[in-house]
Amino acid sequence: QAVISIADRRFAEALELLDAATGLMPESPLVALYRGEALLRIERLEDALNEARRANELDLTLLPAYRLLGETLIANGLPAEALEPLNTYITYNASDIRAYVLLARAYEDSGYITAALQAYGQALALDPRQADIYLSRAELYYRGQAYEEAVEDYEEAFLLDKNRYAGVMGLG
Repeated sequence: QAVISIADRRFAEALELLDAATGLMPESPLVALYRGEALLRIERLEDALNEARRANELDLTLLPAYRLLGETLIANGLPAEALEPLNTYITYNASDIRAYVLLARAYEDSGYITAALQAYGQALALDPRQADIYLSRAELYYRGQAYEEAVEDYEEAFLLDKNRYAGVMGLG
């Protein structure tokens, strides 16, 4: 039920259910994982990070905990620390576009621009219809003065979503 509440963006309800579950299963990595997810969505970032770490510590084989840990580390301003859990996650789940975007952000925020561009490229290889990813990569190219590549990505973003202001503005 808590997972459904999270999917429906009813985070307070999910946390109530998860609090009850914690009383029944205090050492459950899944309870910690879903608590972390709900807390992240309501921007209780430090609590979310603690729950993500707890889920990861309780079960090192729980793959979604690595993704959540990486995401909460980025949200808490610790992108360099997010690199290891996100790389672990994509090693075993190389089809998660969102994880590659998170990894790209962590690389970018840590100053590893080439690695960030590669991560964006891997996300686009999985689904080349992602205007947001083209825009993010275009902005990174633009800041690095790779103008031809930036224009190509802005054009792709524009073709995918002609109503997106950022794509039009980037082309301009």
